[in-house]
Amino acid sequence: MKKRVLSLLMSFVMLVSLLPASVRAAETVTEISSAAELAALGGKNLSGKSYRLTDDIDMTGVSMSPIVKLYDGTFDGNGHTVTLYAKDGISGDYGLFKKLTNSTVRNLVLRGEISASVSGNFGAVGGNLSDTTVERVMSFMNIENRYSSFSTASGGIVGYYATGLNSNAKIENCAVYADVKGVVAGGIIGEARGSGDCTLSDCVYKGDVTKVNSAYPFVKSYCGAIVGSDRMVGASYYTNIYYKEKDGSAYYGKAEIAINALNVEEKSEESFRSGEVASLLPAFGQLSNTEGSYPIITDNDHYRAKKIDGAGYTVAQKGNVNGDETVDINDYQLAVNTALSKNNTDEYAKYDVNRDGKVNENDLKALSKTAVLTEREIVRFSELLSNKGEPLYDNWSSDINCDGVTDVLDCVLLEKMIHAKNVEITAK
Repeated sequence: MKKRVLSLLMSFVMLVSLLPASVRAAETVTEISSAAELAALGGKNLSGKSYRLTDDIDMTGVSMSPIVKLYDGTFDGNGHTVTLYAKDGISGDYGLFKKLTNSTVRNLVLRGEISASVSGNFGAVGGNLSDTTVERVMSFMNIENRYSSFSTASGGIVGYYATGLNSNAKIENCAVYADVKGVVAGGIIGEARGSGDCTLSDCVYKGDVTKVNSAYPFVKSYCGAIVGSDRMVGASYYTNIYYKEKDGSAYYGKAEIAINALNVEEKSEESFRSGEVASLLPAFGQLSNTEGSYPIITDNDHYRAKKIDGAGYTVAQKGNVNGDETVDINDYQLAVNTALSKNNTDEYAKYDVNRDGKVNENDLKALSKTAVLTEREIVRFSELLSNKGEPLYDNWSSDINCDGVTDVLDCVLLEKMIHAKNVEITAK
């Protein structure tokens, strides 16, 4: 009997050891909520670890070395933003991570800038990625490496991207709205190289890609709107990639073998702004068709762009909460009622007017700038907001006068702000 139990136990241990790391570590996810907690990972080699952001993190002015390496792990941004600035004084490969191997990075927004002149590969997610999947990442981080003595790679998502045989690694559902500069520079990937396949799908790039001329004739410079140099030994598959490069660069600078490209197209500024590009990508949406509004990655169907036969495209309008094509008090009251309710958390994204991941008075302020409120409506809102001075819900920050309580005094201040912006906007 003992031998049988021991045999079963050993079989179970062997079975667990064969499971992917993401499954084995499902119950040991480390949550990161502050700049100090993220900075504590800097300079470390991490193996078999899973991390998840629980808040936006601004590293401006915070001393942090990039995470040296994440092996066989997961970094889930959970829809949050990391803002990072790194300039002269850094060394080697650089990004949020120096290196990633056999790992996954997902659901992350990156802002800031990496700018230096060093021998290393630069990318917003990481300088050097091997057999790693990147999905649902948006980057607004400018990347610049002015070093010209060797063939360094700079990319909007990753500098140097490598895959081995039988690798399932891929980059999908990503967007880059930033400038990239380097000896080998690409809007998404600086240089792709390896014995496996390079799979890139459902992505957008909009910005300016510039090559740094090499200091030596034997070191070539390349730049492309999507990839600077594709030197894969295996195959490269680029599917549903849309781009707008400032100077009209081709989507690749150099390719060792023919790239298998399907629906890889340069699009106009109007195509990005109108909702056309967003309508072509299932994971993307668009908040408005105004200047500076471009496709975003979202799970919220309210933001989906749709093609209208003979009439262009329709996109969500900022503040149009109920989807009736007019921004008015009805939208405002829906946002208020949702913010005050603890039972409608699944609907919060719909009322997140300023897209900061929370529904609070900042969204109401943003919406009030486009809504006309009557005196009766102000009174009704005052009644809802005061709530007898009791806390409304965890993410609510409606204490406008900072006296420690949300009450009628805050409502008076809010009323003044509302009437100061007495403008009505309707959808065009």
